[in-house]
Amino acid sequence: MRFKYVLLLLLIQTYFTYSQTFVVKGSVKDANDRHSLMGANIALKPIREDMNAIFTTSNTNGNFEINSVPQGRYIIEITFLGYETFQDTVRPRQRPVIEYNVLLQPSFVQLDQVTVTGQAIAAEQKGDTVQFNARAFKVNPDANAEDLITKIPGLVREGGVVKAQGEEVKQVLVDGKPFFGDDPNIALRNLPADLIEKIQVFDRLSDQAQFTGFDDGNTSKTINIITRPDRRSGQFGKLYGGYGSDDRFTSGGNVNYFSSETKISIIGLGNNVNQQNFSSQDLIGFTGGSSRGRGGFGGGRGGFSGGGFRPGGDVSNFMVGAQDGNTNTYSLGINYMDEWGDYLKATGSYFFNLSKVENDQILKRTFYNDLESGQIYNENSLSDRDNHNHRFDARIEY
Repeated sequence: MRFKYVLLLLLIQTYFTYSQTFVVKGSVKDANDRHSLMGANIALKPIREDMNAIFTTSNTNGNFEINSVPQGRYIIEITFLGYETFQDTVRPRQRPVIEYNVLLQPSFVQLDQVTVTGQAIAAEQKGDTVQFNARAFKVNPDANAEDLITKIPGLVREGGVVKAQGEEVKQVLVDGKPFFGDDPNIALRNLPADLIEKIQVFDRLSDQAQFTGFDDGNTSKTINIITRPDRRSGQFGKLYGGYGSDDRFTSGGNVNYFSSETKISIIGLGNNVNQQNFSSQDLIGFTGGSSRGRGGFGGGRGGFSGGGFRPGGDVSNFMVGAQDGNTNTYSLGINYMDEWGDYLKATGSYFFNLSKVENDQILKRTFYNDLESGQIYNENSLSDRDNHNHRFDARIEY
């Protein structure tokens, strides 16, 4: 009889012990494609402060189970990186097992703007070539290649001549191909700076040396402009004009068509403000072209002198519009480059230049000495010149 009482007491104790705990289990999956989320964090946080929180994670199948949870109210929280957090209140109510099959929704976090700053490599040496990164030098949005090279160390302009490392630049190439013949100024003045990715400076071998493969010692300082890949095909150009007092005007522009194989450029210039034309080669007419002049006269007690003009002079004197008189300049040029097949390349350019120069000079001198009251010298001269200049060059490589 005593054994029966003991057994009944043990059964009652086991029942109350079991009723004081419960089990929380379930699964965690993606709400879109229902794939299991392994490693999700599950937390049971008691509402009562005298109880401890319980933690676990989901297994490879996305399942989880928490056993022997003491009776009480809990907050279940399920989190997974990249998904929204799931929360719910757990109320056992004498249930031995509480199950959660949770579908988590993906979450997207809008990040603030991220700015990465660094210093671009301005220059690097590649063999015998010095290469400059155009983006490392700041210029105005409307700047051309000529404005850009003035920012680059070792490249300067002196008297209308471009010099690199102290030597005159003889030619400017665009992507390794001649641009407007052997005239460096035209390419630099008509290519926008935002078209350029890199600028290379090197000593170019003569054509004969390149053909024979034998270095004859004749080199020329050359600039090669490497264009941006996204700007090598397309059309671009620039037009400008201005008008002022005394009927002074200036105008000009360029239009360019670039493709992977063909490059066509047209440039024009017109003004009466003594702005010279495209380059020094076009100024040949100023120093020895055809002309017609009207004589002058002079007189006074001190002597007599004739008037007129004498052609000739240094070309560099005219590169900045410093010649005497009023000059009307009209110039037009076209450049063509193309590749026909894998072996045939053709380049050519043509220029026309018309310059009208009027020079009216008045000279007055008065001499004083102790013996006489003085001498007066007057000289007037007037000259007109019309200069026509045509230039054509072509090159075919096979």
